[in-house]
Amino acid sequence: MKRHRNFYKILSIAIAVFLWLYVFIEVSPMTTSTFRDVKVQMENENILESRGLAILSVQPENIDVNVEGKRGNFFQLKHTDILATLDCAELHEGINVVPVRVVLPDSYKVASKKPAKISVRVEKKLIQKKNTVIKFKQTLGGNKEIGKIEMSHRQMKVTGPKSMLRRVHHIEVPVSDADIMRSNGSIKVKPIPVSRSGEKIDRVKILGGKVTVNASVLTLKSVPFEVKVTGQAAKGYRISDVVMPRNIYIKGDEKALEEIDIIKADTISIEGVTSDGKVRVKPNMPRGVELSVKNSRIFVSYKVNEIQKRKFSFKADEIQIVGGENIRIVTPEVEVILYGDNNVLDNITKESLQPYIEIDENAARDHRATVKLKSVGDGITYDTRPMTIVYEEIKE
Repeated sequence: MKRHRNFYKILSIAIAVFLWLYVFIEVSPMTTSTFRDVKVQMENENILESRGLAILSVQPENIDVNVEGKRGNFFQLKHTDILATLDCAELHEGINVVPVRVVLPDSYKVASKKPAKISVRVEKKLIQKKNTVIKFKQTLGGNKEIGKIEMSHRQMKVTGPKSMLRRVHHIEVPVSDADIMRSNGSIKVKPIPVSRSGEKIDRVKILGGKVTVNASVLTLKSVPFEVKVTGQAAKGYRISDVVMPRNIYIKGDEKALEEIDIIKADTISIEGVTSDGKVRVKPNMPRGVELSVKNSRIFVSYKVNEIQKRKFSFKADEIQIVGGENIRIVTPEVEVILYGDNNVLDNITKESLQPYIEIDENAARDHRATVKLKSVGDGITYDTRPMTIVYEEIKE
């Protein structure tokens, strides 16, 4: 008897729930609900493009849709069930203000839409060729690195409204070493139209599909690096420091790397420099071996200091004559300019220099000689003005 009572209780509850659902869904009052930011989809855009036109901008791109229906049905309606479309077939060049069509599932209707019309700006469509550029991202460590990268396209065609097309500087092909390693050296990449600064340009299409990128996975090795630097700074200057890498990273097949103990570069000259600088060095790489991205550009840098000067003047009778008799210096005065560090120059006196000329009796007598100094400090160089002086024989 108790079992029968329980059955009737359960049956009563089930009937009550059924009647409540029936009333809620079938007999419930009408109500509205607003769905915000519904994306407006473009229809027949291919027809517009076949007329040589393209959409430059859509304002706004999203609308709010107020939907009317039975209150009990709204829990079934999703944002993605609402389709807002704009017909592009009849658009013309310039600004178009056109209505948005909204499609809803059965049993719902549009109460309102905001805005009801949107502004579409249309321009002439152009097609241009742009260079493809790899944007490589190094993400992996260890002793492996990607080798030379090759692409299936050096250039690709892009199409779109003329004002947007002018902003496209090149086509970026983004790829990372991890991508290439996962794909065993070959990967298909979706190219991106970008500005000079790398900003993605919207409303521009790339014709030709994806770009195939091929590269090999190579082994890294650190080896000694050698480059000979020649030349001296300009007069009055001194090269105080030359810096270059002692070791560089190279990459290649493991077998090829085993035979490489050092990498050399051609001799570089820094003759006549007057300020700090650097020179790019191109290593002489064996066949099948490349520079690592860790040091893809190698420089030799140098520092140049202006040498301090100190001047002394000597009268003709203050200059000693060596190796000749009855000789008189005609040049009335000689200026001696010393170059070097202040610490050394400050300790030099005029008397310590002891200028002189040498007369070679066997040489041709052009009656000119160079002034020399008997004593100068360490690291000191000098010039004389004039560079040579005139002398004459004294006749008895």
